[in-house]
Amino acid sequence: MLAKDISEIDPGSENWSRLVQLLKDFGPGGPERWKGTLLVVYRGLKPLHAVDLGSGLKVKVDFRGASRLDALSAESGFPRVIALEEDALERVVGHARRDVNCYDDYFRQWGALLEGLSREWRKTIFVHPPGRRRIPFVSHKAVERSVNLLVPDGTLLLFAVTENWRTWASIILGYRDGAFWLVSSLDTLGVEELALSDGALEEAAESLRSRYSGTVRAITVERESLSRISKSRFPPGAALWEINCGGIQGLNIPLRWKLIALVVALVSSLRHGPQGGRKSGMKG
Repeated sequence: MLAKDISEIDPGSENWSRLVQLLKDFGPGGPERWKGTLLVVYRGLKPLHAVDLGSGLKVKVDFRGASRLDALSAESGFPRVIALEEDALERVVGHARRDVNCYDDYFRQWGALLEGLSREWRKTIFVHPPGRRRIPFVSHKAVERSVNLLVPDGTLLLFAVTENWRTWASIILGYRDGAFWLVSSLDTLGVEELALSDGALEEAAESLRSRYSGTVRAITVERESLSRISKSRFPPGAALWEINCGGIQGLNIPLRWKLIALVVALVSSLRHGPQGGRKSGMKG
C-alpha cells in the first residue's frame, strides 16, 4: 500500500511541525491525553520503572502486581495506569517479526506491530481502567482492500488547515495503482500562506494536477473550526455546521466519501439527538 519508490517532495519543516502540533492538539484525548497517566514497567511484583507520562518524571509506587492496578491508582492518585511486563515490548516486536520484514512497506509493519500488541494485551500489557477485553485488529490486507475501495485511483489528496483562509499547514498524498506514491505539501507551489478562498482552491488544485497529474480531491478546514469540532459534544453535527458556514470546504469529493460521512452523522445523531443543517459547502 506504500510504494517502494515513494516520493517525498519539499514537505517543509515548519509545515510538518505544525501537522505534528495538530495531532497533539486535536488527536485522541487532545493535548492533555497523558496527564494523570502512570506507566509502570515491572518484573513479577517488583516495579522496575514508574513514570508520570504527563510530566515525564519518575515516581515511587507501591506496586502489588498487574491484578491490583485499581489499588495502585487509588493510592498513587493517577486515574490511569499502564503496566508493562519488562519483556512486553520485546514480545510485541517478536510477534511482528514472524509476519513481516524490514523490506515490507510501513503500513504492513505497523499493522504487524498492532497485531503483536493485541496478542500481548492482558498477558504482559495491562491498563486501568481495564478497557476492552481484546484489542480489535484489522489485517493489513483488509485495510488495503478498504483503501482501494474508498480512494479512487489517480487521486491527489490534499488536506489543508487554514487560518483566515490562508494555508497554515497542509499535506498531499498521491495514490495510484493501489499504493501511496507521493507525500508532499502546498509548499511545493512556492507560495507561503497560500490563500484558499474565492476560487483560489481550484487554482491551487490545477497547479498540483499540472505538476503531479491526477485528480485533486481537497478538504480545507479553518483552525478555529477544527477547534470547535474537537470540543463539541456532537462532532459530526459540528462538522456539518462548519461545512454549512464555510469553515470546511471541499473539492472533487467522491460520492462514496459523502455517503460515509452521512452514515456516520446519522449513526451519531441516533446517540446524541438530531442536529439541524443547511446548504452543504462540499463541491462534487
